[in-house]
Amino acid sequence: MSRYIQLASLFRQRIETGEWKVGAKIPTVKELAEQCGVATMTIRQALDIIEDEGLIERYRAKGTFVVERPSRDLWCEVKTDWSGLLIARDNALIEILGR
Repeated sequence: MSRYIQLASLFRQRIETGEWKVGAKIPTVKELAEQCGVATMTIRQALDIIEDEGLIERYRAKGTFVVERPSRDLWCEVKTDWSGLLIARDNALIEILGR
């Protein structure tokens, strides 16, 4: 997995846990690059991801600010239909549960 994707996940986690609070200014690109031991371009790519998610906003000469915490989506999309779900796999045990 690309380093910038890993860093985007780390930064998202910092926002989610409150280490970076909503409304707070986060460290500069240069500071983050030094902390994480990567190039500034890698940090910019990671910040691009979480900016696209609407978690941060960047302002020239002012800094980068947290604007929202990540939403916790507990549902996942399954890309198949019922017939695909009902196909038995090798060594699969299928139980039909009643109500």
